[in-house]
Amino acid sequence: MLRFSQSFFTKLSALKSVSNCPPGLNDTTINNWCEGSMNVLAHLNSYLQLRPIPSYGPYEIHPYILKEKLQFDLSRKYLLLGTFPPNSYLHNTPGLGPLAMTHPQINKVPKVDFYYGNTANLWKYFFGNNILPNRPDIIQFLQTNSIAISDVILGVQRRKFGSYEDKDLYNILPNYELCSILDSNIETILFTSGSLKSIKLNQNDQISLSPLNTLTIFLSILKTCQANLLIEVSGDTTGRGVFYQLTKEGLALSLQQQSGHIIWWLKIGDKKFRIINLPTPATALGVMRSNFFRRWIVWKAKQNGLSPAHFTNWKKYMMNHPNIFKTPYTNQYRTEVYNLAIQNIKGLQQI
Repeated sequence: MLRFSQSFFTKLSALKSVSNCPPGLNDTTINNWCEGSMNVLAHLNSYLQLRPIPSYGPYEIHPYILKEKLQFDLSRKYLLLGTFPPNSYLHNTPGLGPLAMTHPQINKVPKVDFYYGNTANLWKYFFGNNILPNRPDIIQFLQTNSIAISDVILGVQRRKFGSYEDKDLYNILPNYELCSILDSNIETILFTSGSLKSIKLNQNDQISLSPLNTLTIFLSILKTCQANLLIEVSGDTTGRGVFYQLTKEGLALSLQQQSGHIIWWLKIGDKKFRIINLPTPATALGVMRSNFFRRWIVWKAKQNGLSPAHFTNWKKYMMNHPNIFKTPYTNQYRTEVYNLAIQNIKGLQQI
């Protein structure tokens, strides 16, 4: 049964009265909608037929959390989390495909009708060699590698209907089922957005939802799971270092421990989770400007018997070693890092 908290929903939402956008934005109606007593298809259909087309979007319920609930298998060791898919999934919604095709604000048909299926780049990195897997291939991959999957948002509205960016999401209904991980076999959480460095705390050490990303929403959900739940963090990649309470001071100390890595640890009550921030910036340039990308270059050099990579021009350095660094460099980097994350944690720790 889905759980809803009006106070938390209000905190996350910039509640506004939006015409032509049923159901009413409150817990009861949204809960009824999720349980199937309201017609989601009719709601979306009525919105797509509006002319002129509003700039804001309709209220959307996640297309895969309920549909693919078998893949939220908490007997697995990994959990892959994102925020909410772009609205291209409407092309794959029975009864809406033809109408979505005519809507200028909806992206092209997703390459795979599944989580991260819009361009399927995440799956290409996991599968390697730029392979485009289908839904059965992905489900088999998740099962084989003991990866559960879900998102932190169950329902949402977009300030710009065509936008896929987290900053344009509002009226957010969190996925409170994630509280179940506190009593699960999950050991490692893979985040597609947000990092230890991205956590912002206000003057009372409460978690800020600006920036809005997978991690900040997830931490806010955790705050609702149990009363007075203690959350601690550690930047030590091994998980054996000191854990600090999630305060401004504790966050600063954990960032010193982490020293630019993408692995850190989260302790919730007595349970510890390894956190891996998968490198998923929007642009190749964003990837190559990251500290961890430079660390990966140095690691690759050492792995191949080269002298330590002391360089001022990283691109020239990689071009001088074409047998080791393959273009496009960011694809090679992300493919190797993604696979280290699920197959060789010790190797990832060494970068």
